[in-house]
Amino acid sequence: MIFVTSANLVLVLIFSFYSYLTIFYDIYKTELLIWLVMTEIGYYSYNIRSYHIDSSSRLHVHHLLNFLQDAAHQHADGLGFGQSQLSKINLFWVLSPLSIEISELPGQGDEIELSTWVKSIRGSVSEREFSISTNGKLLVNASSLWFCISGETHKPAQVPKEYVTKMTVNNLFATKLGAIKVELPQQDAKSSTGKVVRAEFS
Repeated sequence: MIFVTSANLVLVLIFSFYSYLTIFYDIYKTELLIWLVMTEIGYYSYNIRSYHIDSSSRLHVHHLLNFLQDAAHQHADGLGFGQSQLSKINLFWVLSPLSIEISELPGQGDEIELSTWVKSIRGSVSEREFSISTNGKLLVNASSLWFCISGETHKPAQVPKEYVTKMTVNNLFATKLGAIKVELPQQDAKSSTGKVVRAEFS
């Protein structure tokens, strides 16, 4: 007859739990890493209404920019370093420049999935990336630079450390070149065969 004491039973349970936890990690470690990365990214959905489209029934670029800025503000405010927080210490974010790569614009009735994340933060400058898709199809990528500006001096100001710690960083570019100005070759638009339209806003 085998007698199991309470202490032994506790040790057996702890060992069993550790064994199952190890097996679970080995099986799902990739999914766990992906989940950790996803926590740094904000996901937002928008429906394309009739007042969002242009004469070709596609999303107007003006409203595309509005969606990007809205997602950026929601993401920053949600993590605690947005305009609603910085305004309390007389600081604010200014967007400049913004680079966009458009493969295709969504149409009326489409629901777009917009993701955004902070790529870096250095002093007064932060890089932010965007990606837009619908039904799993990638439509738009964008990269941007945001400057922290002092409301008193109207000059760039370093982001305070207590806000920098809230800016989870994902070191991934949405666009090939990032939010930089590039010199595009001068050519007749009719001779272009590329499907990607790159726009620079600053």
